[in-house]
Amino acid sequence: MVEVGRDTDSDFRVMFNKLNAGLRKQKEHPKSCKWKGCTEQQNWAEADELCQHVKGHIKVADDSIAPIERIYSCLWDTCDKTFSKKKILEEHLREHTGSSRDQFLPVLLNDQAKALTVPKRQMRWHPLIIKWCLRMFTKSHAAYDDLRESGFLNLPSGRLLSDYKNLSSPLSGWQSSTLAEMKLKFEKTKVGKRGQLGGLFFDEVKIKEGLVFNPSTFELVGFTDLDDDETELPSVGQLKESDSRPENKLATHVLQFYFKSLFAKFDFPCAFFLTRGVTAQKLNRLFWQGVSILHGFDFTILLACCDGAPENRAFMNMNGNNASHSRCYNPFSRKPLFFISDPPHLLKKLRNNVYSSGFKCQNSRFTRLLQKNGKYILWDHIYSVYQRDKKRRLYATDLRSAHVHLDNLSKMRVKLAVNTLSEKVCRDMALHENITTEMTQEFIKMCEMLWNVFNDNSPLQSITDQRITNLNQVLNYFKAWKQELQHTFNRRADVSDHFITWQTMFDLEVINILEVILSPPTHVL
Repeated sequence: MVEVGRDTDSDFRVMFNKLNAGLRKQKEHPKSCKWKGCTEQQNWAEADELCQHVKGHIKVADDSIAPIERIYSCLWDTCDKTFSKKKILEEHLREHTGSSRDQFLPVLLNDQAKALTVPKRQMRWHPLIIKWCLRMFTKSHAAYDDLRESGFLNLPSGRLLSDYKNLSSPLSGWQSSTLAEMKLKFEKTKVGKRGQLGGLFFDEVKIKEGLVFNPSTFELVGFTDLDDDETELPSVGQLKESDSRPENKLATHVLQFYFKSLFAKFDFPCAFFLTRGVTAQKLNRLFWQGVSILHGFDFTILLACCDGAPENRAFMNMNGNNASHSRCYNPFSRKPLFFISDPPHLLKKLRNNVYSSGFKCQNSRFTRLLQKNGKYILWDHIYSVYQRDKKRRLYATDLRSAHVHLDNLSKMRVKLAVNTLSEKVCRDMALHENITTEMTQEFIKMCEMLWNVFNDNSPLQSITDQRITNLNQVLNYFKAWKQELQHTFNRRADVSDHFITWQTMFDLEVINILEVILSPPTHVL
C-alpha cells in the first residue's frame, strides 16, 4: 500500500472499511418478524420468505382516500418511515429483512481471495459459485469464456462445470433416485413438514423429432416412453411387427411434471416423459402414479395445475363429478385435491375470444359476435384505441402493432394479453366512446380483476380476503352473462355465437376458489 502512494492507500482503506461494514450489516438482519402487531414467532430460514411474510402486513388505514393521496407506514420495530406508494414500501422492507442474494457477495469475495493463493488443482469452489457459473455457462459458453479469460474474476474452468452438469443423468419416468435427490434438497432448506404440502404442475411441450446419443450411457434418447395400447392401430393388412413397439417410434412431445411447495420457497422438476401426444387416460395414470410415489417420499399433493388443453380438461372430468370439476379425493393423503387452470393461458383465451368477435360481413376472420345486455363486445373497440393512441405524441396505453395484429407467435405472449385487457385501454374507451363500448369496458375490467387476483404474491390471510370477493365477482359476471343469453335466444347455437367458448368457460369454472374453500371434498375417484 505504501508503494502505490499515500492517497491510493487511503482510498483503499476507506473502500475496504465500507465493504466490511456492509457485510457486517448483512449478518445482523433478523430471522423473525418485527412488525408491530405480528404474533408469528417463526424463525424464517430465507430472507425472501420473511420479506414476503412482512408484505402481507401492509394495509391501507383508510380505503376512502384516493390512491394518489394514500400514505403507507412502515411499522417495523424502531422504524417510523412513511411512503406515498406501496411498491416503495415493499422495496424498503429489504433494509430490515435483507435478501437471499446478500449471502452471495461474501462467498464470492472469499473464493476470489482463496483462488489467488491456492493452486488451481486444489481449489474447492463454494456451491453457490458453482451454481452461478453453471447458469452463465449453460446460457452462453462463449460469454462465460470471455468473462473468465478477461482476468476480472477467477472462475472455474468449463471442463469442471461440464463435469458438474453431467454428474447425474436424468432418466425419463418416475424415478426413485430423482425423488430421493428431491427430498434431500428439501431437507437442506430446513423448512419443516408444512413445506411438503404443494402442487403438481404439468405441461406438454412440442420438441423436434430426432435422436440424441448419450455418451454416458451409450444409449439413443428420443424414443417414446409410453406404451401405445390406446393409439389407433392400422388395419390388419397393414400391421407390421415394428408398429406395436413403442421403442421404435420417435417422440414429438415432452410431458413435464413439476412440484412446487405452497408454503415454502421450494420447487423441483419431478419427472418427464417422451411421448407422441399424451391422452387423458395416459395422463390420468401418470398423474396418480406420481402422486402415489411423491406421497411415499412424504410430499402431499393438494393442487394440480395445467393449461386448458383438451386432454387436460378430459383428465379433470375423469376425476371430478357433476357438482364440480375443481376437486376430487386424494386416496393417498386422504385429503381433497384441487384442480386449477393456468391463469396466464386463461387470460390469453379471453383476449382471443374478443379477437374473434366482430361482424362476419366485414371480416371473414370473425367467428363469433360477443353480446351482453344488447350491446356488442368487439375487437374493433380495442383496435380503435390503438388507432387513436399511435397518433399521440405521448402514448396513453401500451397498445402497439404486436397487440392488435396477432399471429401464432404473438398469441402465445402473456404480456400482450395483459396490456390489451388493461385499465389504460378501458379508460381510453370511457373518454372517447363510452356508450358504444360500455360492455367491452366491463369485459376488460373483469379480465383485469381476474389477472390481479392471480398475479398478487401476498398470501391469503382469511376467507374474507378481498381477492376472493373479486374472483367471485368475476365468475358471477360470466355466469350471469350466460344465463342472460339463454333467456334471450332459444337455440343453443345462437348462445354459443354470442358468448365465449365453452372451453374458456370451463377453465373459469375450474378456478372457482371460493367454491373449493367453502364446499366439502367429494370422496370419489
